[in-house]
Amino acid sequence: MGSERKSTITARIPTAEELAASRNLACNPADMEKNKNAYPHAITTNVHDKNNENNRLQFEARNAIDGFTQNTGHGTWPVQSWGPGNNMSTKDTFKIDFGRDVSLTEIIVYLRADFPHDTYWDTCTVKFSDGTTQELNFTKTANAQSFKLDAAVTTSSITFTGFNKVAGSDWAAWMEVQAIGSDIIG
Repeated sequence: MGSERKSTITARIPTAEELAASRNLACNPADMEKNKNAYPHAITTNVHDKNNENNRLQFEARNAIDGFTQNTGHGTWPVQSWGPGNNMSTKDTFKIDFGRDVSLTEIIVYLRADFPHDTYWDTCTVKFSDGTTQELNFTKTANAQSFKLDAAVTTSSITFTGFNKVAGSDWAAWMEVQAIGSDIIG
């Protein structure tokens, strides 16, 4: 008889210490655009590069929460990004819905840094579900850019808006957005 491969899957309830530990609460490599019942979930208004519908998966919102941070190229895996194309307006949004209240202390952003093909956004505003906001100021770099929040924020979502693109290329994009914090226990 041929050898059979067996797999074992185990699951357990996380401990209170594990839930309280600080981690990236935005990561979901299995996020899908039309599945609105799995969290975290990335959502945009109407912006991703629709110039080539055959390749649009490499520029969807979900790519900015999939855990991949290699940002010096663009296109197919592992350099997929959220690329809204060159028609983005300051009114457009990028939202991460956590599906529950969480406590956030920091936001980390990896710009897509395929320079000189890309330019970048130098500012945007992040809005929390409680209505508070914080402005983020970016620099032209391939390094992670960390933004400590003024105080821990309890929120069920974060929405980025008011993107201001620096002159240069038509293309600006995010490779990865991380929301650092912990689950709220209770």
